[in-house]
Amino acid sequence: WKWYVGAGVYLDDINEEIGKLKHIMEAELEKTIFSILGLVLFFSLLLAFFYFHISRKIRKDFQIFTNFFDSLVNKEEMIDIKNIKFREFEELARHANAMLKSKIQTDTYLERYKKIVSSSDDLLSFIDKEYRYLAVSEGYLSFFAKEKAEIVGHSMPELFGEDYFQHELKPISDRALSGESFERECWIKTPSGEYRYLHTKYFPHYEKKGGDVVAYVVSARDITEKKLNEEKLIASEKELDFLAHNDSLTGLPNRILLHDRIAHAIATSNRGSTMVALCFIDLDNFKKINDSFGHSYGDTILKQFANRVCSVIRACDTLSRLGGDEFILLVENIKEKSEIERIVEKIQNVFDEPFIVNTQKFFLSASIGISYYPDH
Repeated sequence: WKWYVGAGVYLDDINEEIGKLKHIMEAELEKTIFSILGLVLFFSLLLAFFYFHISRKIRKDFQIFTNFFDSLVNKEEMIDIKNIKFREFEELARHANAMLKSKIQTDTYLERYKKIVSSSDDLLSFIDKEYRYLAVSEGYLSFFAKEKAEIVGHSMPELFGEDYFQHELKPISDRALSGESFERECWIKTPSGEYRYLHTKYFPHYEKKGGDVVAYVVSARDITEKKLNEEKLIASEKELDFLAHNDSLTGLPNRILLHDRIAHAIATSNRGSTMVALCFIDLDNFKKINDSFGHSYGDTILKQFANRVCSVIRACDTLSRLGGDEFILLVENIKEKSEIERIVEKIQNVFDEPFIVNTQKFFLSASIGISYYPDH
């Protein structure tokens, strides 16, 4: 015999068990989802808290740097390192403070330089290679009676005219733009029509060391008074020298200059085997004119006589006044005595016409003595 064991279930029972299991799984899934959502929310809130906290610190540090950069223009306040929240920004703050300190020093030096320049009467200008003014000093504006806006940004041809620029200013500017430093002195006409004497220096300006010339600096000083004083001094020295060697009334050589020329004539005579003659001229009765009409009449006659004699003698001869009505004529390079006789005759002829002073006519004569070298 064979035995068989069998079991059986009802489908309704299976479906019931499946439904229970499904319900349990859905509950577990719902619980898991809510747990995940809770964790996500928790971490989101935690992240938001940290973000808010950190961003707040970052905003504070950035605000510190923002205030710092604003202070570069207005306040020039250093960053307080203790207020920095992030160590990473502390090094940046130190560099920023060093930069501000350098800027303050530079601004201080620049302000001092501006005070020095503005207090100077020198004419300072900065001109680019397009002949356009980039900067000018107060002294420059004052000299040309212009406002800053009338010069800065304008070119030389605009301010001085094309013709004057081409012939006078451009050649000088091109020398400086070619890299040459130089000085010059010249007379400049001011807007008022007055002429002033300027000593001007020109310096090329390089974009960088060893680079090209991009502009040049002009530094001019008004030395008109110095120039005029120098000219007066030179004129005074010439006048003193003239008075030391010439007669103040007639302008003829005096004794000192005559002695020099006699010595030179004798030396020349010795080298060339020629003669030298001295003609001693004395106006006759000249004292009566001074006594009767006054010294002003006598002085005028002496000057007329000097002019007449100088017009008939040779250029190499020297007429000298010793004083009063006494004159000496030095005649050089004489080979024959007949030459001096012809010169004396010309001197005597100057008395043919009367000397006229204030319509008054004076007829004069002269006594002339002659001495020769080397015969005497």
